[in-house]
Amino acid sequence: MNAVDAPATAAACDPDPSSAAVAAALAEPDVARVREALDDIDDVIATAVTQRAALTALLQAARVRAGRPRVDLQRERRVIARYSSQLGTRGAALAEAVLDCCRREVDNALSARTPRQ
Repeated sequence: MNAVDAPATAAACDPDPSSAAVAAALAEPDVARVREALDDIDDVIATAVTQRAALTALLQAARVRAGRPRVDLQRERRVIARYSSQLGTRGAALAEAVLDCCRREVDNALSARTPRQ
């Protein structure tokens, strides 16, 4: 993307101005304001992934207790498809990264609870 495309792309993203930093960046865009808004958005994404990982752990534990496999690959394919429908081809890569991150959190928690021999 070149500098000429940036305003059109930013407008197409239609960011939610609920954050004060995002609202300030939209009202008077400059490098510092836009970076602050991006930092706010990154914080929201990290919090959402952390919350998703916690819910994933609860779901996987419930599945195991019910005698089912810990991971539902059909469900994961639907998640990937949903991200792709909203974000295009890059959505699939993002969904896979989020799913992998959540899986790793659960794997790490399980391995921490399992006594080593």
